[in-house]
Amino acid sequence: MSFLFLLSGCNFHVAIGQEDLTILPAQERTTEIVLMEKKEGLEGNDRGEEAQVGIHYDNIFTPISIESYNHQNIDFDNISNHESKRYINTNQTFPYTYSEVPGVLTFRGGHFRDRPSYGTLEKEAAALSLSWQFQTSFNPDWGGGSGWTGQPAIVHWDDDVREMMNIYDSFKGEASFVEVIQGSLDGNVYFLDLESGEQTRPPIHVKNPIKGSVSVDSRGYPLLYVGDGVPYAESFGFYIYNLIDGSLLYLIPGRDDDAYREWGAFDSSALVNRETDTFVVGGENGMFYQVPLNTTFDREKKCITVEPHEWKMRYKVEGNHYQGIENSVAVYKNLAFFANNGGSIIAVNMQTMTPVWSFPALDDTDSTIVVEVIDDVPYLYTATEVDNIGRDGDCHLRKINGLTGDVIWQKSYAALLPRSCRRGACYSGYW
Repeated sequence: MSFLFLLSGCNFHVAIGQEDLTILPAQERTTEIVLMEKKEGLEGNDRGEEAQVGIHYDNIFTPISIESYNHQNIDFDNISNHESKRYINTNQTFPYTYSEVPGVLTFRGGHFRDRPSYGTLEKEAAALSLSWQFQTSFNPDWGGGSGWTGQPAIVHWDDDVREMMNIYDSFKGEASFVEVIQGSLDGNVYFLDLESGEQTRPPIHVKNPIKGSVSVDSRGYPLLYVGDGVPYAESFGFYIYNLIDGSLLYLIPGRDDDAYREWGAFDSSALVNRETDTFVVGGENGMFYQVPLNTTFDREKKCITVEPHEWKMRYKVEGNHYQGIENSVAVYKNLAFFANNGGSIIAVNMQTMTPVWSFPALDDTDSTIVVEVIDDVPYLYTATEVDNIGRDGDCHLRKINGLTGDVIWQKSYAALLPRSCRRGACYSGYW
């Protein structure tokens, strides 16, 4: 079975294909990683494709060596709630495969931001039909349903994790159970059964409208990462929830005196490095966050705790006064990539929390960068809105060498803003 979500208004819709989706048990998924390390390629992996030509599997976990940094147009510094004043972690590199857990655990499926679905269809075409729909409540100003980006997380839990969580008893005994986790503009996070659309546990009441996409821990741990979109409640920022009982474990305040921008929303969808127990996320306050979690997960006692240490990089790009990071951070190995509300694109070496290169301002860029890897070089695909430059103008699409910042190609297209939309409410060039 393959699945496609259609999100509109106050409803979630799911369309179910007519083919079988194979979900590997944990033991077989572990074997996949062993095969990768033995250079057998990625055949049968969760990306649903054969190994890409040109990727060197013996260097999957080897970080990119930064030969030079270009700081001519960017000023930055690091801030931390940890006793150390400088972040250095030479082990901070993401594995090639984002997660071994079946499902879609973050926006567009992983750190390349290129896989918003899971599974494969055996036939060239399959009929789609409406399987179920679910209606949320609504916020008086923002409505309900899903916001932007509003993609659900979809996860097939390991048996012991499923049984320890506050999932309703009618679903706990189902080995094939797949859970859909959806943040909504009504301020709730909903939990639904992929097969039936029924609620699987009580919603988490975040209270603030959620515009972005929630993330589930890439290790399959019962941890949920949620960002606020609009301030309605007293707290406003980024949350980590315990999915065993739905309790709040940690809050990063979005309103930060250290930030250059006062707006404290988090539409960015977090990435969790399963090898180093850290997560990265961008804030609309203009901060890039890298957070060691210090997770303790005791499966026998059925409890989980985190003790996060926040590392924040704040920055100013010359000629750009809009630092907000509204898109989701993309990553290749130890390099993180994001754009901001002024249109700059920034590459960061996560081992030192230091910018590698940065682009000057172009126009507001909310769309998430997509990464393509060829011969161990990450290439970035990005597109701008028509926003800061005026009502009408050109949308710019670019392919960029992620190691050097060199533009491989650029295309511009005229984009007109409909009169029925406010400036910045209609976007161009989403990948």
